[in-house]
This record gives sequence, C-alpha cells and structure tokens, in this order.
Amino acid sequence: GGLYVLAGGGILSMSAPEALTGNAEESSKKFTFDAGAGLRFSLGPAKGFLEARIGSASYEQGKVGFSKAQFIPVTFGLVF
Repeated sequence: GGLYVLAGGGILSMSAPEALTGNAEESSKKFTFDAGAGLRFSLGPAKGFLEARIGSASYEQGKVGFSKAQFIPVTFGLVF
C-alpha cells in the first residue's frame, strides 16, 4: 500500500455540434498536462488502487463554445 503521485500529458479533442454553434460542427485538439495522486491498498488476496488527476486545456474563445476545459478523472482498479 501507499500513496503515489502522477503526472502525464496527452491530446484532448473537443467538438461542438452544429446545434450548439449555429454553424458547421467545430472541433479542436490541444495538448494537455495533468497531475494527481493515488493510493494503493490490499483487498484480501488482491491489491487495489484509487487515483485522481486534474488537467486542463485552453482554446480560442468561441472555438468550441468555451475557452477552457478542465477535467478530473477518477480511477479505481484491482490487481490480481
């Protein structure tokens, strides 16, 4: 068991449908960084983990209906 820290990066793809923009569907891709923490623990014969990250990406104003996207994925897993 124990605590650990996470850091990563990736590509976040956002799109806004025609109904939202009033024009043709718009989409944008941005590189994003994220950081977080996790906890490992025992569940009998198996091991478990719970981790959360926070990340964000900025867009041109109005490109996909907003200028900044933030996300917080939470993951639970089992290791046998």
